[in-house]
Amino acid sequence: MSQVFFNIAAALVFVSLFYLEIITGIPLVMALVQSFPTPMEQQAALVCLIFNCGGAVVLSMFLTPFYKIVARGWSTTSQEEWSRTAFLGDEMADAPEVARTLLTREQARLMCFTVRYPEILQKPMEDEDGKVMEALHASFQTVSREIESHAAEIIKHPLDPEGLEILLIAQNKQKQMENLNDLLYQFTQTCPNLSGGLQDIFQPTFLQGLDFLLQTACEAENSHDPADSEHLLHLTHDKAKVFQSIRNSYLRSGNKLSLEDRRVFLDLTGLFERIGWTMDRIGKLQYAQKLLERSGIAE
Repeated sequence: MSQVFFNIAAALVFVSLFYLEIITGIPLVMALVQSFPTPMEQQAALVCLIFNCGGAVVLSMFLTPFYKIVARGWSTTSQEEWSRTAFLGDEMADAPEVARTLLTREQARLMCFTVRYPEILQKPMEDEDGKVMEALHASFQTVSREIESHAAEIIKHPLDPEGLEILLIAQNKQKQMENLNDLLYQFTQTCPNLSGGLQDIFQPTFLQGLDFLLQTACEAENSHDPADSEHLLHLTHDKAKVFQSIRNSYLRSGNKLSLEDRRVFLDLTGLFERIGWTMDRIGKLQYAQKLLERSGIAE
């Protein structure tokens, strides 16, 4: 929107000068351009240059009110805010070891984005929550693409063996995090279909459990202690028998669930189980990464 205002400000100035020159005959922009013995194409390019430079000069004199108008009328959206990276930058391309360290920090920050999904679901759903979840999902994808792009650039530079292996682990982990983001988004899209009775079941069990798992994964990703990743692995270890038992318990005829409730329940428990599998893979990669980082520090 600031670019639109820039063009409007420059157009107001130059249109005014054009009519002033035509009506009064005072030599202004047209006279200046025609004074150069150049072809018409070059004169048009010169007008474009003067237009952009002139607009910048005009707006520089009103920069503070211009910023306030744009900020008040078109504030930054949640998606724009969440899509910004905190640790990635092109200026680090010539320092691959530093760039790799910053990339892992950005990845850890992104992992903590996921805790916002259960936070939204654990409160009464509002109309705007659907847009917030869409923005969260899209923002995660945007930052993830930035991480993958930077990792592809870093790997072109010479790295020590431990650094290269850590980078490869980070790339594999990023793919798993993308899968986790998609699963969480599907889970949040399915949850509003729950009936009142199923919501009472999911609120104190599945949603709080999901929140605890994601908080644990966030803390493990930001920790340097392999034991934190071991704790995540213990929580996400294969729970197929547990989920089968839960399904049998809630789907038995005594609960009198409708066919639609049964379908939604099966969908959600299936998604929850896949989320657990994905987080288990992330935990294993976290553990391997922390062991390599610890061995590098020890050396």
